[in-house]
Amino acid sequence: MVNANLYDGVLGDTEYYYYVQKADIAAAELDDLQTFTVGDVSFKYSALDYVKAVLNSDAMTDAQKDLAKATYWYNQAANAYFDAAAPAPAGRTIVLDDVRADFEAQDGDVLTGVLGGDFQITIADGAYAIY
Repeated sequence: MVNANLYDGVLGDTEYYYYVQKADIAAAELDDLQTFTVGDVSFKYSALDYVKAVLNSDAMTDAQKDLAKATYWYNQAANAYFDAAAPAPAGRTIVLDDVRADFEAQDGDVLTGVLGGDFQITIADGAYAIY
């Protein structure tokens, strides 16, 4: 089920935003792209895109960010459960503000914050990344 509603917040004289709500997304499908159509415009979005937006927002509280992280780990656990070939996530949360050298993220790592220096962040071969 998809509900599309006009958001009439104050954004300017002629600008409006839509928000879309999709019910009953299975835990293992939170990272799958869903196609939504509002008016004559179609776009693709996953629930984990919202998780990323929450984690990257300075306006969100720690509790909201914790809930976003829990949603990510819920999806990762479901993926591991339903796909026996997938390794369980490493379970580390890396706060980029604390990184003080080049760093290689492993499968299951969750990177948050803003990198505080001129360091290189790479993703290990075979690791899953959310952008």
